[in-house]
Amino acid sequence: MFVGISSRGEERTGPLALSSPLGGSVIGQARLVGLTGLAGLVLASCAGGEFETTQSTEISGAEQISASTSTTTEGGSGTTADTDDTDDTSTSEATTTTGEPGGYCGDKIVQEGEECDEGSGNSDKAGCTSECRLNVCGDGLKWLGEEQCDLGEENDDSWKCTVECLRNVCGDGHRLVGIEACDWGDENSDEGECTTDCTKNVCGDGYVLKGFEECDDGTFSDGDGCSVDCTREQVVFVTQEAFTGDLGGVAGADAKCQEAAKLGGLLPWASDDFTYKAWIADPECPPKHRFPHSSRPYRRTDGIEMAWNFDDLVDGEIAVANACTEAWDYFVEVDLPVWTAVTPDGSNGADLASTTCNYWSLDGDFFFGSIGNGRYLDGAWTQWMVGEDWVGRGCHQPAHLYCIQIDCLAYPDYCDPDYCAA
Repeated sequence: MFVGISSRGEERTGPLALSSPLGGSVIGQARLVGLTGLAGLVLASCAGGEFETTQSTEISGAEQISASTSTTTEGGSGTTADTDDTDDTSTSEATTTTGEPGGYCGDKIVQEGEECDEGSGNSDKAGCTSECRLNVCGDGLKWLGEEQCDLGEENDDSWKCTVECLRNVCGDGHRLVGIEACDWGDENSDEGECTTDCTKNVCGDGYVLKGFEECDDGTFSDGDGCSVDCTREQVVFVTQEAFTGDLGGVAGADAKCQEAAKLGGLLPWASDDFTYKAWIADPECPPKHRFPHSSRPYRRTDGIEMAWNFDDLVDGEIAVANACTEAWDYFVEVDLPVWTAVTPDGSNGADLASTTCNYWSLDGDFFFGSIGNGRYLDGAWTQWMVGEDWVGRGCHQPAHLYCIQIDCLAYPDYCDPDYCAA
């Protein structure tokens, strides 16, 4: 007999017959519990030839049974009956086993042997690779948005991709062999030994190496203000163009020199760094006080040296004729007239009003200006003498100008148009 509670909560009793795999009859009492989804417990007690068993059966989606049975074995064989108050059907015992299928990379579940699993998000360009491995620098897989590059075992701070998976670029402090000559990172400087484009700072590269070079104009020639060994020089040239004696005063003559330097195409333009002044008499300040007494060499635009320094320039003799123009052209005339009214030592000549076209302001044929001759190497280059007389030229006639470059960084006072050292 059994006493139980049905699935509707009613208590029910009756005989219980179960089929035993050992044979014989199994008779006992059981309680039917109508609770779906709970494991049933079957208990059987033995008396004499009876034995006790405990069984747990799970039936998914069906009622579960908790029972106590007594089984009697006769002659080593027998039958058991499974009895219900509505059905006397005899069945074999069944056990249902549940479990998960085997996992795989891409199922979004991190299995044993996997480091990650983002399912459809797995990618060799993302944080979790297609093989369920974490994307790390050095694995040869570039993680978009996180790594700039990844060459795997070839990552190297001296190669295209660094050990931190960053592109090797100028300024990162890692020298890219074969491409960069140097790389000091934040210490790169166009005034230092390693420039901002990761090249070594050398004479002729256009970068002034502080403490070692006086200048660097990026050329390999003398006569442009910066020599081939990156030292400063004073450039001297004679203008291609010739002008009447009406130069617009001393300021007008200086402006003509600055314009000539600009149009010549070889020299730096007049700026905060450089300027150009005309070698002519100034009633307010003679050339020996208008120009710095530089210790630098004075060179023509072709690079040939005229004088060692200012003192050599005004000692009454120059090394080569000052007949080279701002454009590196040469005058080959027998005589090359140049407005000056300046003596070989850099002083003003006498009686300036009558020897400077009235201070370089008139071009009439009744006025005269004293001149030099660009074809001579002695004092005649600035004071052309015929016998005892200084050669004069009618102010209506054209003559050229001598122009001298001034380094405003080295001699800032002399770049002031009104400055006079006297």
